[in-house]
Amino acid sequence: MLSAVKVSIVIPTHNRAEDVVENIDALLPQISGLPFEIIVVDSASSSETTRRLEGVCKHPQTVMYRADRPGLSVARNLGVSKSTGVWLSFLDDDAVVQPNWGRNLLKRIEQCDETMGMIAGRVDPRWPTHGYEISPNKLGTRARILLSVLDSNQSFEMTEKPTAIGANMFVSRIAYDRVGGFSTEMGRVGKALASGEDAHLMNAVIQSGFRAWYDGNIGVDHKISFQRMTREWLAQRALHEGGVSYRRLTRTSDRMRLIAKCIAAYPMLALMGRSYDDTHEYLIRFHHNRGLILSAAGRPL
Repeated sequence: MLSAVKVSIVIPTHNRAEDVVENIDALLPQISGLPFEIIVVDSASSSETTRRLEGVCKHPQTVMYRADRPGLSVARNLGVSKSTGVWLSFLDDDAVVQPNWGRNLLKRIEQCDETMGMIAGRVDPRWPTHGYEISPNKLGTRARILLSVLDSNQSFEMTEKPTAIGANMFVSRIAYDRVGGFSTEMGRVGKALASGEDAHLMNAVIQSGFRAWYDGNIGVDHKISFQRMTREWLAQRALHEGGVSYRRLTRTSDRMRLIAKCIAAYPMLALMGRSYDDTHEYLIRFHHNRGLILSAAGRPL
């Protein structure tokens, strides 16, 4: 490892060794000799996957740890506990960094003062070539967010309207420590579609007094499987996101206000939300509200 690490790259993975191989193969030429370290966290994978990961984590700037308890947030927090960088980079295992990702990240960090707690990078979709039910050009804004697409090439402060995708997200260690890391009550576990840990951390960082920035020059390609581009997957993901939206609120007044809003819109969305359209996306809105109401009632999703 380098003696003075500026960026610790944390890559959680569960039974996707080949994706990690492609990820690290793209990273290593960019970070060699620069103040980066790569920390791969094997999140309760099979023994065969673990052996494969051990084989690809032999570079001097790369190390692997295993989390026997599954969960994305658990794996990320473990990776951070083993890291030394001033900034923490979170990459999905199926994200592939684009050219100049490393140098553009260092350039952005050099422009940050102590008030900057979070940076979001661009996430370009690598769409499947066939087999999908909804084609990429028929996906609306909400669907693209659920599919982890954030592809603006601009660069701007986003403190007032924060948006970040955990596939390519950066947090200062000071900010991470202040908010206590990722909530283990949120985040994917196995095949469960519940998420929300990225937004929860981002909001907590900003509420703690830090600023946030989006930089479209720090990009990754994120693989989107054809199984996700269906009405059923979008409905289930929106359902779980609705549950997370409810749990993320801590004040009773905020929860009651949101529940009332969802209930008021429920009849119209139930009528219109039987099919997906990219203009109004009633299907996603309906199932998001349904998940929120079910969570408020204490019902399992």
